[in-house]
Amino acid sequence: MKNSVLRPLLLISLVFNFSILATVGYHYFQRQATWTSPFGHTIKKGHFLFEQLALSPDQIKVMRGQAIPFREEIDRQRLGIAKGRQGLLQLMRQEVPDMGAIEAQVKAIGLSQQEMEMRVASHLLTVKGLLPPEMRGRFFDLIEQGMNQEGDSGCQHTH
Repeated sequence: MKNSVLRPLLLISLVFNFSILATVGYHYFQRQATWTSPFGHTIKKGHFLFEQLALSPDQIKVMRGQAIPFREEIDRQRLGIAKGRQGLLQLMRQEVPDMGAIEAQVKAIGLSQQEMEMRVASHLLTVKGLLPPEMRGRFFDLIEQGMNQEGDSGCQHTH
């Protein structure tokens, strides 16, 4: 091919590759900037649901002290569940799947999910106890709004 044809093709290729890299980078940083609540609600990493309530700076500080370790623990549990699901897929990929091992893996995943749900419930009750009575209903309204907007578990509901 002639040089005059190759240069525009090279330029188009470079622009295309750059746009793909920019898109991937954008999505990566967007994902890093958010946290997914146990109810499936996406929240900015430095933001907490209770901050939408009319709380004093001292109340927010106390609640942040509760929320940050909670998020870390939930993320660890979520990662453990994801690893469990990967293990389940590996078991199912086998030419002759071991149904006993599959059943044990499903039970382990279920137990992890149950533990996470209990941790969430406990945390929400702790937060509720820190809130003034007049703000408790609004707090649970915010949680419910998040669940309704983004789905509580990613499950499709059919009617």
